[in-house]
Amino acid sequence: MKLSLLYLCALFLFGFLFLQITFHFWVQMTLSIILLCTLAFWGRPRALVQQLVIPANRLRFVLVMGISSALLLYGLFYIGNYCATSVFDFASSQVKTVYHFKSNYSTPMIIILLATIIGPGEELLWRGFFQETLQKRLGLFGFLLSIAAYTGIHIVSGNLMLIAAAALCGLFWALLYRRFNSLWINIISHTLWDITIFVLFPIT
Repeated sequence: MKLSLLYLCALFLFGFLFLQITFHFWVQMTLSIILLCTLAFWGRPRALVQQLVIPANRLRFVLVMGISSALLLYGLFYIGNYCATSVFDFASSQVKTVYHFKSNYSTPMIIILLATIIGPGEELLWRGFFQETLQKRLGLFGFLLSIAAYTGIHIVSGNLMLIAAAALCGLFWALLYRRFNSLWINIISHTLWDITIFVLFPIT
C-alpha cells in the first residue's frame, strides 16, 4: 500500500479517537492499530518480518536499551510537565484531558492492550514502516518527514500538550531507531513508557 494512502487511513482512524468519536476508546484504538499494521505488512511483509528478528548476542543489549530509554523519556516528560504547568495556565487542564481517555476503563485491560498490541503496533507502523520507508527513499528529509507524520495525526485533537508530547516522542523514538536500527528496542521503549506514564505513574 502507498504511504500516502496509509497515512490518510491513519488520519481518519486517529481523528475519530482524538475527537472522542468513539464507541470504546481502547478497543477502537486497538482495532485501528491492527488494521493499519495489517495494511503496512501487506505493503512490505518480508522486510517487516526481518526487522523483528533479534540476534541472540544482542538480546541483552536490546532489553537494556529498551528499558533505559523508556525511563529516560519518562524523566523528560516529568520535568517537561512540571515546567509547562508552571509557565502555561492551560497546560494542567490539557494534560488531565489526555488522562481522561483512561477513565472508566479496567486498568488490567489497558495494560494488556498497551503491552500486546498498541505499543508494539505503533512502532511497527511508525518506525518499522513509515520511517524505514521514508529514510530509504529520501534520506534525512524522510527521517524528518516521519517525525512530522507521527506528530501530525495528533493535531486534530487541538490539545497543545498532546501535540507537543507527540512531537517529543516522535523525535525521541525516531532518533532511537535511526541510531540502533532495532525495532525491538523501540517496541520495548514505547510499551514500557506507555504503561508507566498512563497507568503506573501518571505525571499529573
